[in-house]
Amino acid sequence: MRKGEYQVKFRMNQEEYERLQEKVTASGQTQQSFIINALARVIIAPREEIDVLKNINKNFDDLLRQIRGMETYVNQLLFS
Repeated sequence: MRKGEYQVKFRMNQEEYERLQEKVTASGQTQQSFIINALARVIIAPREEIDVLKNINKNFDDLLRQIRGMETYVNQLLFS
């Protein structure tokens, strides 16, 4: 948990508050982390999008592993 010495309070109307809560929930972050990351201009992706990207990355890793295995096999055929 972040230790900070400053507390910030501000007012929102109902629509703004609901929109903030939707974005916080979609990001999977705490409200504090979401706002601090938004202030730092960090790209905040929804949790579902992050899961999809992790799955794509895993698939690329599997393909790369298979290609390396094929490369080893071809080298063994050529140089045996």
